[in-house]
Amino acid sequence: MRTLTVFTTALLLCACASAPVSLEGTDRSLQPGQALDSFATVRGNRVAWGGVIVATANQAEHTRIEVLAYPLHDRTARPQTE
Repeated sequence: MRTLTVFTTALLLCACASAPVSLEGTDRSLQPGQALDSFATVRGNRVAWGGVIVATANQAEHTRIEVLAYPLHDRTARPQTE
């Protein structure tokens, strides 16, 4: 019974953990503003950007999302907000 409890607890703890996203192969130097300025030359590049959504606005043809950009943590690929 104790073995089953330990196994179940370990399984539940593992289920709550998320694996870090791989940033391998992404262009870490390309910033959103640079991409807008030279879209034709950077189109198709793989990038990883992160931040916090600060506003959204529904338009007739699309949704506008305003993001406050933060650099990504190297290990977890989550925005560094501090």
